Amino acid sequence: MTRRLALAWLLLLPLLVAAAATLPARIDWDGYRGALAQHASERLGRPIGLNGGLRLRLLPQTLIEADGLTIGSSNDGVALTARAMRLRLDPWRLLLGRVVVREVVLVGADIRLPWPPTRLPGLATLGLDELTLLDARLEESRISVAGASIEGVSARFIAGGLADALRAEGRFNWRGQPLAFNATLGRAGDDGAAPLDMAGQIAGSRIAARGVLLGEGGFEGRLDAAGQDLSALLPTPRGAFTATGRITATADVVGVDQLVLDLGGQQARGGVSLRLAAEPRADAPRGTAPGARLDAALLASRLDLDAWTEALRRGGSPELPIGLDLSAEAASFRGVALRQLRLTVHLENGRIIVPEAAAELPGEASINASGAGTADTSEWALRFETRRAPDTLAAFGALNLPAGVAPLAHASGSMRLVLDERQAGLSDMALNIDGSRVAGTATWRWGERPVLGLGLEVARLDLDPWLAAGERLSRMDVNLRITAERASLHGLALESLSIDASAEAGRLVLRRALARHGGADITAAGNGTLAPPRINEAVLEAQGGMLGGALALMPTPPWLNLPAAMAALPLRLRAQLAGPADALSLRAEASVDDARLEAQMALDLGQGRAGGTITLRHPGAGRLLGPLIGPAGRQWLGEGSLAIIAGVALRPGLLAAENLDVVAGQLRLRGPLSLNREGARPRLSAQLTTDSLALPELSIATLFPALRGFDMELALRAENLLPPPSLLPPLSGLRGMLRLEEGRLAIALEEARLSGGTLQAMLRADTTANPPALALEARLAGAVVTEALLGHLPDVTSGRADAMLALSATGHGPDAWRATLAGQGDVTIRDGTLQGVELAALAAALALPEAEAARPAMAAALSGGSTPFTRLTLPFTAEAGLLRLGEAILQGEAGMARLSGQYDLARLRLDMRLAMPQPEGPDVGLWFGGSADSRRSLPETSAYWRWRNARE
Repeated sequence: MTRRLALAWLLLLPLLVAAAATLPARIDWDGYRGALAQHASERLGRPIGLNGGLRLRLLPQTLIEADGLTIGSSNDGVALTARAMRLRLDPWRLLLGRVVVREVVLVGADIRLPWPPTRLPGLATLGLDELTLLDARLEESRISVAGASIEGVSARFIAGGLADALRAEGRFNWRGQPLAFNATLGRAGDDGAAPLDMAGQIAGSRIAARGVLLGEGGFEGRLDAAGQDLSALLPTPRGAFTATGRITATADVVGVDQLVLDLGGQQARGGVSLRLAAEPRADAPRGTAPGARLDAALLASRLDLDAWTEALRRGGSPELPIGLDLSAEAASFRGVALRQLRLTVHLENGRIIVPEAAAELPGEASINASGAGTADTSEWALRFETRRAPDTLAAFGALNLPAGVAPLAHASGSMRLVLDERQAGLSDMALNIDGSRVAGTATWRWGERPVLGLGLEVARLDLDPWLAAGERLSRMDVNLRITAERASLHGLALESLSIDASAEAGRLVLRRALARHGGADITAAGNGTLAPPRINEAVLEAQGGMLGGALALMPTPPWLNLPAAMAALPLRLRAQLAGPADALSLRAEASVDDARLEAQMALDLGQGRAGGTITLRHPGAGRLLGPLIGPAGRQWLGEGSLAIIAGVALRPGLLAAENLDVVAGQLRLRGPLSLNREGARPRLSAQLTTDSLALPELSIATLFPALRGFDMELALRAENLLPPPSLLPPLSGLRGMLRLEEGRLAIALEEARLSGGTLQAMLRADTTANPPALALEARLAGAVVTEALLGHLPDVTSGRADAMLALSATGHGPDAWRATLAGQGDVTIRDGTLQGVELAALAAALALPEAEAARPAMAAALSGGSTPFTRLTLPFTAEAGLLRLGEAILQGEAGMARLSGQYDLARLRLDMRLAMPQPEGPDVGLWFGGSADSRRSLPETSAYWRWRNARE
């Protein structure tokens, strides 16, 4: 029996296969079109028309594929279209001629659900067995509700019996990723409420909602979500997350409140709402588009704003508009600590809109911003204020501004900022930096070689920090247009500054620079390269200024006070530069009154060195220098032109004139001169030679303030030196050295000839002492006396003199020096003549026996005549300005005489006696003295005549 059944099946199987292959082609399915459409209509609850072709496939499943669908409307408000429909049939009942649909599949369906719904989409009342076997699906479909659309929907709907739940499961695309979901809707109770459980999975994250679908409309329940990356679902920072909250849904909004979110270890609280828009009415204005919107508000103790910024830039094109409101007690952005952060962001149609952004920054600073744009381009309005600008900028360490450029205290202002992938632009700037106004525009273009553009108007500008930033600016291209009401450059005050310059690919162009200083209009222009450093051409001109303003730019000694008449002389300057940085050629011309200065120099900017020739000429030396040296100096200088030619060499801290030649009136000087500023104090060194040099009438005390400011070493050789006549007679063959060390002056007269003799002297002055102290040591040998020494009789009129002096004084001027003079000295005169007294005649008169003849002879000898002598010694001491003679003796053929007395330097009063000792009786002599303007002499013979009369 078994074998027969097996054999029968073997014979029947080919027949069944052949029937399955040939039967569909032989069946006229048009006759079933109505039945199939009716079955589909019953499943979908709306009329279905099958107007296209029908195709049957038996294997592996029995399917009818239909094209050309027409889907009518139902009272539930759902709009439904589909590209095609597949019906899975019961194959066994189909063999019996009955059409039973087990599954309906809509392919390429476009389903538009009404919002708010008038009622739940209805399912037709079916027989128990049909409902139990219901299995409907969607493939490659789209579902739209309240303006939001879900693409790539593939889902399956399963309905059991009347007491069973309606289940749905499938997947759709969310933000480019597949989202798998399942939902179970239980049967409603007597109150119309039905339980609803929903769950979804995407990119390792799971979202679940469980609650009740209310009979009067709406949903209430709990939401739980967790996953490895929330950014796969929403525009948030990357990181693992958990979220819980209460979810409610109405016809207008789906909301989650009491939300607790933990994202990457940072916890936040808040809420989320999905606002759903109704379908547009027929009478709605044209252009009005419905749309859903997702809004979220989060409050956190701390946020990483960098991560949120990147997330919002990535999420600029969400499936539906998103609004985000972030608040945090503390946050960080680009490494800067923020406080009291408030940020509102809208994401819609690929745009990022920030209606409000506010935060507090370090340094008592605040910033407010609003703007809009895309992930690549945005425009912002910024307002800021800081009370401690250095602290605020220190927080932005990446800015690394040069010292002096950053504000010192307060800064505030507003501006517009435009950002794109290539550049950032600032416009409408209205800033207040440390009380100085700043306005204009700025641009920064990113790239391998960045580009900086500045167009600024400022009230006050310090140029020194910007010049110090030259190395940084060389790494970028720069375009500058800057104007400043006031500016400073190395301490120089400028007005009405205007700079138009650019640097591109290492080429620097100064199109124009204008400024005013001290009434002078300064203009500069030029061009060159930064690598290697080279000036192709540069011109600097200044006109309309005065000499005093130009000297203010130079490191002149503080004691050089230029007279007003000389400072007011008009000045014109023109300088040209060209060449590489290590061999820069400078040609400069300047004119002051009739003076003309020319310079040709070669500069090495890298080493800070320069060398060349400087020439100064003027037709009248006294006329040019007269305001500086005064009438006495002009008379001393004499008539004649001025010509100074110097071959100069400069290096850092050193100015050297290797070949200095000076002609000024009657003055002639030549030799090397240098000014060294490398040490703690400036040092002037010179080795000067002259044929004849006249010294002016100048008190050394007037130079004391200047002598404290620098050191000096001056060697002088002069064939003839003409001191003031009141000081010394002319000197010849002079060789001397002047040294000044920390305010201590030493003038050494190493060699000189005075009236045929040799003179050596050392004068020291300590200007640092209080009061200043002077000391003089001098030695004279073999000087020939050819003129009267004292200028009043009796006086030495000839002889050969030797002298030694060691004197000191203190005080601030000649009067004090005379009053404090102390020391000692010795003067010896040989083979000379004493004019005003005749000692030989006096001795002869004393020898006369008759008094009547002796008296007139003695008076005549003491009132005139001359006395030759072989030796006159005048030792003296000085104390408190009083010179006292010691053992002063005059020796000659006429005998020996003694001198005694004193000279009061403070009162210029002389009190001297010349006495001739007698073998017997009192001395006979002559008193001479008095003040400088009333000198007189009196014979002293009274004691002698009393003694003689007593003897007779």
